[in-house]
Amino acid sequence: MAESSFPLACEYDARAPLTPAQLESLNQMHARCADILAIRDHRQQNSDDCYLLKWLRARDYNVDAAELMLRNHFAWRAEFGTDKILDEGLPIDVLSRFYPNTYHGRCKDGSLLYVERTGWIDVKSLERFSSTDQIVRWHVWMQETQKAKFAEATKREGRPIEKVTSICDMTGMTMGKMNKALYAILKSLSSIDQDNYPEQLNKLFVVNAPGIINVVWNVVKPWLNPVTKSKIDIIGGSGRDKLLAFIDADQLPDFLGGACKCSGGCLPWYGEKDGSGSFLGKYLEADVPAKKFQDFPIRIEEPNSKVNWEFISRGSNINFGVTFTPDAGAAVNVEALKSVNSAQDIIKGEFVAPSIGTVTVRFDNSDSWFKSKSVQYKLDLTAPEPSAEALAAAVEAVSVEDDHHHDA
Repeated sequence: MAESSFPLACEYDARAPLTPAQLESLNQMHARCADILAIRDHRQQNSDDCYLLKWLRARDYNVDAAELMLRNHFAWRAEFGTDKILDEGLPIDVLSRFYPNTYHGRCKDGSLLYVERTGWIDVKSLERFSSTDQIVRWHVWMQETQKAKFAEATKREGRPIEKVTSICDMTGMTMGKMNKALYAILKSLSSIDQDNYPEQLNKLFVVNAPGIINVVWNVVKPWLNPVTKSKIDIIGGSGRDKLLAFIDADQLPDFLGGACKCSGGCLPWYGEKDGSGSFLGKYLEADVPAKKFQDFPIRIEEPNSKVNWEFISRGSNINFGVTFTPDAGAAVNVEALKSVNSAQDIIKGEFVAPSIGTVTVRFDNSDSWFKSKSVQYKLDLTAPEPSAEALAAAVEAVSVEDDHHHDA
């Protein structure tokens, strides 16, 4: 067996379940791909056997086809700049706001658990704020992040963890979201995954699937190989019993029938308030009914505290305003209430409160007769930086106290 790059993974014999013919294919891959094994990314902490077997299984143990796939993968990584993508950070932050997804613990078999609320994908905003190239780069960043999580899980479990179980919640999916642009994006991402990230899918559950998903499935199926298709389970309802057969209740989000209730919500942009009722420091969503407004008061306990806000609205603009009411005085406008271009741009701003009081952020939909509006927002409160005089006084106080201790 090839020597593992991570000692604990050596305990797992990847060759044990192989037939003689499969074992011969693996030996041939070792001989042919020694140059690649010398330069491959070992951060995933798996053995060379485990690594090569992924490519062999993807090509049904055809050594010629598997070697070609692997070499094409390395050529693609060099051209795309994949090895550096994690160092660059999230390629385009706005995508995570319109594509709600998260890694959420692990399954009973040790595989990672990935959850996305596919029906909540804001297709129009994705088209408006990003290009297909940016979406592809973001997807590759997610895949490389997943590989890093495999490495963490392998180290934790003491055995190779190289697969992910995915849940796509289709609640809210409509025909209007399934346009040609989305089909083209999905096809491009599917091609990248099959060519460059083989044998990573453990199981895919598509839950709360409306009838339109069967139409989509008939379009997507030709893009997938038979092994991948066998791992996909499309369920019209919640599929709670099937999910709990694979996933412990404390790892499964409550909106999927589990017992997990993460603080701020299992998917941050779409989470609820935590048990304390705080809305600060989280990405949240507010629905503002027609002819109504919603206020978010932020208590200021120290002068020069800073309040930051950022938000975007779905579909149409909303009225926005900020006021500051000092404890000893009348309210003043920080941002006069007016319609802002929040359906096209992410609106950001900040205010430094000069005294103790309350800053109130308002989303106002009072000029709409019938239509409610959804706002995705984040509010933050930052304590003031200590002044140079305060720091000097603190240092002097410590020095005086030290002198007293020495005297004692």
